[in-house]
Amino acid sequence: MKYKEIEIPIYGGSVMLYSGKVDDCNIHFYKTNNTDHKDIISNGYYGVCMTLNTGVEMIWINSHNDYNTVSHEITHLVKNILLVRCGMIHTSDSTEAWAYLTGWITEQWFSKDGWKSYTRTELKKMRKKKTNP
Repeated sequence: MKYKEIEIPIYGGSVMLYSGKVDDCNIHFYKTNNTDHKDIISNGYYGVCMTLNTGVEMIWINSHNDYNTVSHEITHLVKNILLVRCGMIHTSDSTEAWAYLTGWITEQWFSKDGWKSYTRTELKKMRKKKTNP
C-alpha cells in the first residue's frame, strides 16, 4: 500500500492519497484518522473520493496506474475543492481553474515523490496496535 499527503496550493487544505489493496488502506486510514467507521472504503469499488469530518479530502484507488479511475476520482476531488469548499461554479470563465487543479493533482498522483510504502507486516502491526491499546 502507498500513501501520500499533499497540500493544495492557492485553495488550501490537504488531500490524502491512498493506492493499494482495500484492506491495507483501511488499516492505515483508520489508524491515522482515529475513526471508528467501518468499511468506508468498500471492496466493491475501484476508487473512492470523500471529504472527512475534519475537512481533509481523501482519495483511494485500488490500482495505482488505473488511469480511468484516477481521472474519475480526481474529477470528484476537484469538484469538492472548487465547488463545495470555494463556491466556484464550473463555467466558461472558471474552466481554466478547474483544468489547472485537475492537472496539478494528477501530476501529484503520478509523481514518485512523497509516497510512503507500507509492507503487509507493518500494516499488521498497525492493526494490532489499533485493536490492543
